[in-house]
Amino acid sequence: MVEVPAARQRGFGELRCTSPEGRRTLPLAGVTLRAKVADRVAEVTVEQRFQNPFAQALEATYIFPLAGGSAVSRFELQVGARILKGKVDERGQAREQYQRALAQGKRAALLEQERDDVFTVQVGNLPPGEEVIVRLAYAEKLPFFEDGTTELRLPLVVAPRYIAGAAIDTPENAGRGTEDDTDRVQDASRITPPRLAPGFDPKVALQLSVELLHGAGAGAMGLAELSCSQHATRLASGPETALVSLAREQEPLDRDFVLRWRVAGEKVVSTLLVHRGAEGEGYGLLSIVPPRQRALAAPRDVVFVVDRSGSMDGEKMASAARACSTLLETLGPRDRFALQAFDNDIEWFELAPTPRGGPVLVAADQASVEKGKKWLRGIEARGGTEVTQALGAALQLAAGKSAEQRTAVVVLLTDGEVGDESTALKQVQESLGGARVFTVGIDTAVNDGFLKRLAALGRGTASFVEPGAQLEQALVAIAREIGAPVAVDLQIEADEGAGGVELASLAPARLPDLFAGRAATCSLRLPAARNGRARSKKAAEPISVRVTGRYADGSKLSLTVEVREAGLPALAQLWARARVADLEDRFRIAPGPEREVLKDEIVALAIRHTLLTRFTAFVVVDESEVVNPSGLQQQVTQPVQMPAGWAANTQMAPPASPTRALSASSGSPMAQAPAVEARRKSPSPQQRFTPSQPAKEELSAPEDALAEAAFDFDGAVHIGGAFSAGGAGAAKGLAQGAASPPVPVPALTAEDAKALAALLAQLSAALAAARSELAAGRVPSADALEAARSALLRLPALGMFGALGRFVRASLYALIAALRMPGAKARELGALAALHGAELQRASAEIAPAAGSEGAPDRFWEGSI
Repeated sequence: MVEVPAARQRGFGELRCTSPEGRRTLPLAGVTLRAKVADRVAEVTVEQRFQNPFAQALEATYIFPLAGGSAVSRFELQVGARILKGKVDERGQAREQYQRALAQGKRAALLEQERDDVFTVQVGNLPPGEEVIVRLAYAEKLPFFEDGTTELRLPLVVAPRYIAGAAIDTPENAGRGTEDDTDRVQDASRITPPRLAPGFDPKVALQLSVELLHGAGAGAMGLAELSCSQHATRLASGPETALVSLAREQEPLDRDFVLRWRVAGEKVVSTLLVHRGAEGEGYGLLSIVPPRQRALAAPRDVVFVVDRSGSMDGEKMASAARACSTLLETLGPRDRFALQAFDNDIEWFELAPTPRGGPVLVAADQASVEKGKKWLRGIEARGGTEVTQALGAALQLAAGKSAEQRTAVVVLLTDGEVGDESTALKQVQESLGGARVFTVGIDTAVNDGFLKRLAALGRGTASFVEPGAQLEQALVAIAREIGAPVAVDLQIEADEGAGGVELASLAPARLPDLFAGRAATCSLRLPAARNGRARSKKAAEPISVRVTGRYADGSKLSLTVEVREAGLPALAQLWARARVADLEDRFRIAPGPEREVLKDEIVALAIRHTLLTRFTAFVVVDESEVVNPSGLQQQVTQPVQMPAGWAANTQMAPPASPTRALSASSGSPMAQAPAVEARRKSPSPQQRFTPSQPAKEELSAPEDALAEAAFDFDGAVHIGGAFSAGGAGAAKGLAQGAASPPVPVPALTAEDAKALAALLAQLSAALAAARSELAAGRVPSADALEAARSALLRLPALGMFGALGRFVRASLYALIAALRMPGAKARELGALAALHGAELQRASAEIAPAAGSEGAPDRFWEGSI
């Protein structure tokens, strides 16, 4: 564990307890994934089964992954035989509806998107002993290559991510993860789930199946070279389908399910799949297979950027070095290269010291390549993943030193596990110049959403490989793509009189360039049928579309792409999702007024197509009954497993820099689960509040009280390790454990608002009087503060406000105990009182929006775009 300076430590003891065999203490009971692949589209249904093992009502939170860039278009809550369908709304409004339902004692569920591949589901007011199923569905387009190969990747775990920046105080947008929000990753607490202790069995039943339909090359009619790189599978073939399922029971959710196959006996050609809805609107997916390369490619200047951060430790680091070495060997005699290894620092390979210093491009002759490979073998994992500065330096070298007739290329080899993705994406948008960026993701649970988007903005391609023996074989296709494309400047022209396509609807707006061996795809919209519905379908379809462009040698490209009707309603959502990605890219670099317009467009598009985005959320409320009239509920965040191949103590923070003690990026146990609470004796004031002497106690919980036990200190604790201290950060560590005590969540009526405002005024006056006494050199009585605190704790409405609740339960408690500590000195307590006064002012700001006052909207998600 990274050492935490004494000034930032806060000792509240260490909790150690074990789960009795056979007893479930975590809410997630099972996960089922069912995928159906037809043509070049996969439609996936995900079911998550939640149980309440506690004696109180439960609110369960689960942070989980889906395929990067997928289009989530359905969300349901099943209670017994009843299925409640969710609706899409603007994200802030959906969150309000969810909280209101909880306050009214009704079952509710909320689904939010944090990143392209990270999602959060919350299920609230689940009665004791009850089980519900949360069901969502998404679609994604699959990559296809000219030899007929394709792959389906189903992610199963969110890997730890490097969280850069300084911790900040946040309003009640904060999540229940293990990281503090920072000035660079304002939603870090929403993408860092707690981790299971090594060897702990969460008893989550995983079921997974993939149905390959004939159009995708199934069964005896075309399936070949089927392989699953990280799981054992069984295959059942039929005349029209093939069904792939897990061969072993009790598979852990710790690595991506990756299925690859080849469409045997069929020539892979460019095609436009089209689907029309009931109202006649049409959507298409255009796949363009590149023609054979016609001319010798231009010489390349290639900068290889190798991630050496702590998350790459072990086999991943060796695999990244091997991968880079393999790609280095594919360079031609006219190419030049540079090698960069980065963590929170940047290191360059150099043949000899340069007169002016700094990195240089060297000729890719045999001697230089061998020296580069030797340098790569000496790289060791360490530190943090500062990918933005690494990309900036690489782009500066590649684009700045390349001659006009040379192709500038940056190749990033990484697992992509960073929290501030938006900063890196913006870096590429603003600094790309004439270069191209290619990404190679290496991990058992790779951040594919980020790496796909980075490559798309960089006008390159994204590829993914798993660490291990098959690495070189997987890199063969990647090596062909890196460099100049086969064709550029692609445009679509519909055949005259054939119905046409809406060219302004293309998503992405600019067609991707064609690279050797890989099909490029885009989505589009077709004009609505003019003369009714089914009767005019075929008449309105274009017979074909023409794709024009320019080959690498300057000659013209012209392809005729046949249109094929497909029964794939998901094409509409895929178009909408691609359109949203374009709008998000514009949003990221747009000035303030334009951002609001783009946001409104994204929300309108998402609601029209029932689509989950960063700006929208799915919410479902069970209006049929009130199941929790008291408003009290246990809050539990489902801990997840460490990805396969990761060490439990992986170090992802910069060496020798202060970090949070309980943190996914610091290499700590990361709230090792099961997270529970235990009753303990109250420590003395000296144990509680002297930072230089943190307390450390052995605590245990009786096995029969594991689920029901409470923690005396008005807050929750994580398993393993001390909490970080420092203002609200410490209070947050206490209040947001993977499991916390029952929290009241009543609605804030006008009467509640008035009562809360009066009590806050009483508290502010008591705090001001105490600060005045301290400034005069006297230690005041804590009775007035204690009376105000007790009155606030009795007010049910306090439960609506996380930051304010944390202040009253933890920070104010600490101040009162410090004032009553024997031998307390006014001079030392003055700074503490001033700090808590500022914290109270910030926490009190939560009340204005809930009481109907004007306040800044809660838009924490905008910083993650």
